[in-house]
Amino acid sequence: MSIRSCLSVLVAGLLLLAAGAAGLVYANQHLQSEFTHVGGVPVEVVAVAGSFEDNVGARPAVVVVHGYAGSGRLMRPFADTLVRRGYVVLLPDLAGHGANTRRLDVPSVIDPEIADVIRYARGLPGIDPDRVALLGHSMGAGAVVRVGAADPRIAATVAISLPGDDVPGPHHLLLLVGALEPGGIRAATARAAGSATGTDDRRLVVVPWVEHISVLFAPRTHREAADWLDAALTNTDPPSAGIAPLRRVLAGSALLLGALLVLIAAVAYAPRREAVPARAGRPLPAEVPPSAEGGPSADGGPSADGGRPPAGHSAPMNADDDSRVAASHDRDGDPANVPGDGDSGVGPPGAAVNATSIGQGGVQAASRSGRVRAAVLDRVPIWVVAALAGAPGVVVGALLSLVVAAPVTGYLIGYFAVTGAVLTTAALILVLYAETAQAGAPRPVGLRAIAAAVRPAAVRSATAGSATVGPSELGSPTARPAVGSATARPPAVGSAAARPSEPGSPVARSAAAWQSPQRAPRRRPWAALVSAIGGGAAVVVPVQMGLTLMVPHGDRWWLIVALTLATAALLHGARSLAGPGWDAAVLVVVMLPLPVAAVVGLAPGFLMLIAPLVAILFVLYVGLAALGRNTRWWHPVAAGAVMIAWPIAVALPVSVT
Repeated sequence: MSIRSCLSVLVAGLLLLAAGAAGLVYANQHLQSEFTHVGGVPVEVVAVAGSFEDNVGARPAVVVVHGYAGSGRLMRPFADTLVRRGYVVLLPDLAGHGANTRRLDVPSVIDPEIADVIRYARGLPGIDPDRVALLGHSMGAGAVVRVGAADPRIAATVAISLPGDDVPGPHHLLLLVGALEPGGIRAATARAAGSATGTDDRRLVVVPWVEHISVLFAPRTHREAADWLDAALTNTDPPSAGIAPLRRVLAGSALLLGALLVLIAAVAYAPRREAVPARAGRPLPAEVPPSAEGGPSADGGPSADGGRPPAGHSAPMNADDDSRVAASHDRDGDPANVPGDGDSGVGPPGAAVNATSIGQGGVQAASRSGRVRAAVLDRVPIWVVAALAGAPGVVVGALLSLVVAAPVTGYLIGYFAVTGAVLTTAALILVLYAETAQAGAPRPVGLRAIAAAVRPAAVRSATAGSATVGPSELGSPTARPAVGSATARPPAVGSAAARPSEPGSPVARSAAAWQSPQRAPRRRPWAALVSAIGGGAAVVVPVQMGLTLMVPHGDRWWLIVALTLATAALLHGARSLAGPGWDAAVLVVVMLPLPVAAVVGLAPGFLMLIAPLVAILFVLYVGLAALGRNTRWWHPVAAGAVMIAWPIAVALPVSVT
């Protein structure tokens, strides 16, 4: 990305940040909030600005209860709607959620907490104790139905996405469910609506085109809930504003997009790493000889092997190809430009650009779709490994979900860590096998070889001393040259293949750098820390301001650390096995077992409900990694691990083991 493009992205990000901040100010206009604790339960009380000081009149109150993995801040759009109609809204953080440090236990803990908040609401100055209503979502919907049935003074109840119907509902019960919600929730809500007695006042509303989370922000949901409460509580105050449930969410979305654009500009402008040898004295790889069979060598005579390039080398390149080589080095081997390169990277001088050798040269003349198809088929071992890597992770995740205080978080820690370890081990095995096959003889495996093998593919191909063969090149004609063949023998001393090319060519420039005693640029561990902080802040801060609570409390600190390390292991394993670009496909494959395991009972069922949010976080990482191809591999991995793990670990509740 050019400097001008980086500046354009940066300016767009700053403008979106300003628009998001202005949107939040507008969403809070004429509203006033106070934070308190009721019996250890954090509660936000929202009312019209100035009403806390005036205490004029007897206003109705609504206790709004969040669902599993939610928080009082997540339900704030309902306060925006109801307060402008004259209500006082109380938003508690139930046990195990938000700022509540208690551990979740349903219903023995959360039902008493809601009852305590109701008593507190009835004792507030300016509140009519006989006009207190309840509204809840998912787990909170089941709780308000139980509490409302046990307290006859509750004037009305709104249950959104009711998960069960085992308790008779209270009077004046409105049931709301999204049309795209899981079948079990829709069925439970329908049964609850049909079990009304002759004295009950119940209504069922199916909100179209929304699922379990988006139902909270649908205008139809807010309109139905406000009208129902107005009728049941005889609220005659005219609304000061219309229904605008997306006002706060849109402002938070603008903040998130703006922060991501600023991060993208910073990543894209980062200095490019160069393929400089890690130490002096490495052998100079052979220059690429002419590719035309039987063609002459540089000194006018025929080449030693009939003009065929040695193993792992592509055909010679003329001046018109300089830009392609430079682009390959800059992009670490974008598969779209260098299809079939198993390491997704271009190595040091004379290293392989294997797109011309896959399928015996057919890829070079094929269409783009043919090249992509060949690249996909060339990576069959990778897809097989990725498809099988999740099996041990499912087992370990299920075991951890039984012992960790946060079952869903514990499951993801086990699944991500074990799957990442399997992917990294598979990458190590495939790389060592490929190198042994290329050499034609067994090669001792030492710590240096292992350390080099487990590094992501782009780094291996940029630092290898000779032609690189990656995991996905197994099976290609150049992956296993016969021992003693012309393609396996080094070029003769003094031959054209052994002499450096003309000064100024890409190979000559790289060769000069390769022979130089200059050491590789010093690695800066703090750079990965900066990347992690930047990537995490770009997601966590906007979500905190516009959607739900992201500040960790209690046991969540160690859960964040554990899940971050496990996520980093998964991202590193995918990148090691497939290289930049193709690691996104590996992540898709290894994540597919999660919903299947949730359906068959091998994983917590709540994984099905949060799967879209987890997918969004991984998509953000893939986009960041694609733009950070010119940086050290640990920068996008560190940033992606934090931006994925932090929201999940903070949102998912801590429960009683």
